[in-house]
Amino acid sequence: MDWRFWFWSSATWLVLLLTSGSASAVEIHTLVAENCRAQSGVVVYVDDQLVTLIDLRGRSTVWRRDEIASVVLHNSVDNPLASITLDERLSEHMYNVYLVGEDEAAFTGWAVGFIEELIVFLDLFGRTHVLAQEDIDHMRRPSPLPIVYPPHAEVVLQFPRDYIECASLAQSAGIPPSRIIGDRIKVSDYLDAFEHSYHALESFRERTFVYAKPFMYDERTRLGLIYMRRRSPIVPAYIHFSTGKPFGFQSYMLIGGAPIPWLPTVDPTLVLWSDLKSHLFHATFLANPLALPAGTQVYLGDGTLPPYTEYSYQTEPNFNYLILMGLDAGPWSASVGTYYPVRYIKGKRQQREVSARHAGLAFRARAIWTALELHALYFRSRQSASNGKGLTIDDGIAEEAQDKSYILDEDTLRAGATARVLDTDLALDAVVSRGVHTDSGGFGLTFRHYQLGATISREFGHYVRMNVHTNYHIESNDFVEEDGARSDATEYVLDYGGAFEFQF
Repeated sequence: MDWRFWFWSSATWLVLLLTSGSASAVEIHTLVAENCRAQSGVVVYVDDQLVTLIDLRGRSTVWRRDEIASVVLHNSVDNPLASITLDERLSEHMYNVYLVGEDEAAFTGWAVGFIEELIVFLDLFGRTHVLAQEDIDHMRRPSPLPIVYPPHAEVVLQFPRDYIECASLAQSAGIPPSRIIGDRIKVSDYLDAFEHSYHALESFRERTFVYAKPFMYDERTRLGLIYMRRRSPIVPAYIHFSTGKPFGFQSYMLIGGAPIPWLPTVDPTLVLWSDLKSHLFHATFLANPLALPAGTQVYLGDGTLPPYTEYSYQTEPNFNYLILMGLDAGPWSASVGTYYPVRYIKGKRQQREVSARHAGLAFRARAIWTALELHALYFRSRQSASNGKGLTIDDGIAEEAQDKSYILDEDTLRAGATARVLDTDLALDAVVSRGVHTDSGGFGLTFRHYQLGATISREFGHYVRMNVHTNYHIESNDFVEEDGARSDATEYVLDYGGAFEFQF
């Protein structure tokens, strides 16, 4: 290969890369068969058997790969295609390309080249665009068009006699070739690389259908310190971080005490939270690190009672763990899983804890857009036993109530929204919980709890973020004690606080 060819190729691609996403150079492939039959054009797709290109007349042409003996490449500064007839073959490989942060398609065209991590597109106006995958929000198939007439300039391609085996192709004038691949094995390797790149691009396009946005989680690592006036978590600090790549496998992890959007309470809770997203599948795992496995007591026995359980009549929810798995399609997401709840009940001096003997059900639906997210969850739990298993009573000494039968039925609905307005994140959640507990000793509880939580979050500089949390509870509890005494009361609780986060 003459040094002039390499210089011409390098200079042309340098022009492409130095422009901001759009350029005007087009790479022309000339495919040559053993019998010296040749065809010049722009390659738009390669698979394991065929090469599809737009010839210089603007029509689609398909070559069998085993017919190609050599390939000659030219880089034309101007678009060489006076017209493009959009038949079914070309339309099949054409894309509407949407860039990150843009609502309208940036252009419509074909992928015609791949430079390491970059993709070169040729649009319907004859312009080329050089993009990285992280620049692309999604790609869609456009509506069919009959024919387009992009701005162009006729080109003459040079085929040096010293480097072309077919004398009939020799041409001394015109644009010199940037590369000549004359060995069948090298031709096969070159087309294999094209095939792999096109398959990877198609896989990427499919993933843009099942990801609501390129990266589903907060990409910044954050260390937060949280304080609430009445209901701070046992560990008033948390850290969260994420890994993965846009439109690929992604994961998210949070450890510590923080407000969690997938639990039936707006109060900050100590959790180990892990989220996974891969293609159209997602999974969520939430665990109470102090109460694993399922059925472990949280409050009684070795548990620690939080300060807000000091009232004579009180009931509080908690959990062992929650698992959700589901599917995504664009902005829409649905998941289902198992949930192991725990409930603490206090009537005067007697305390009870109902542990999870059976898994409850949890359902979640989400709709996610760039600046808005809506979500709804439903939790259903039915716990019961005839031998007291799962019921712990503490009237001085905590022990399992082996001689009592009991039931605890709970239903909780949570709905909320998160929006980004003027660089500020706003979140609002409402939770409605209803349940009933009775046991054979005559003790009973009927409760109706309503919660409203709001969070305002904003960055101050690059490394600091502030969150303001406000929670409001309306808790209506109807107790029946073992001696038949009744206590009906509604409690109104306003809690507020915030979190100071360091961002890395």
